[in-house]
Amino acid sequence: MDVFDKPLTVDQCKEIADKFCKDNDLELGIFEGKNIDGQKIDGYCFAAFNPDDEGKLVGYPLHIIVDHLSGVAIPVRF
Repeated sequence: MDVFDKPLTVDQCKEIADKFCKDNDLELGIFEGKNIDGQKIDGYCFAAFNPDDEGKLVGYPLHIIVDHLSGVAIPVRF
């Protein structure tokens, strides 16, 4: 997994997620709902990756990810 320290564009996020899904035989989907702040969201979703000890997201970040345990959509901080 890669660690991204700087913001990615929406297109970059989609491209990275699409490649990861194809390489790992996974399906990229769309999630519609609300995040933990109650804001309505409509965007690409992917399995959540846990932050490391420094709070950096390890994995392939997207603008919106969905916690696969709770099903809650959470905003991603780059």
